[in-house]
Amino acid sequence: MTQIVIFIGGVVLGVIFGRMWRDFATQGSKEYRTLSGHPASHYAPSSTAATPSAETRAAPVAAARAERAPPPAPAAAPSAAATRDDLKAIKGVGPRLEALLNEMGITAYRQIAAFTPDDVERVDAELRFHGRIERDDWIGQARRLHADKYGEAV
Repeated sequence: MTQIVIFIGGVVLGVIFGRMWRDFATQGSKEYRTLSGHPASHYAPSSTAATPSAETRAAPVAAARAERAPPPAPAAAPSAAATRDDLKAIKGVGPRLEALLNEMGITAYRQIAAFTPDDVERVDAELRFHGRIERDDWIGQARRLHADKYGEAV
């Protein structure tokens, strides 16, 4: 007797959940009718409302992309004959950070030594350092390293 009750309960639950799944899966179809018997389109908003054009929808996307554009490289660009310096010699710069700086176009001690406050702020924001450039005195270190390597002050 217990097995029959369990079997019937399973069938009833299967029918209930099957109907719920069917109703859920067919909500977007034209044949779907609500409990009141009206088609689902009866409750849908009217199609007389203006649909935004592709250009209107693309405008916010273009604006967001423009905001995320990478900042320009710092003002002091290396000369064509400049070689890459080992930026890892600066305290606080490891291999990964050196690679990120190189991607930003910063490859030489001279560039870091010539940072303006705007350059420091831009690089700090780009790499999310929160003041690390000033804390580790990258500019002072870069000036000393450049002077030691090339024999000239920056």
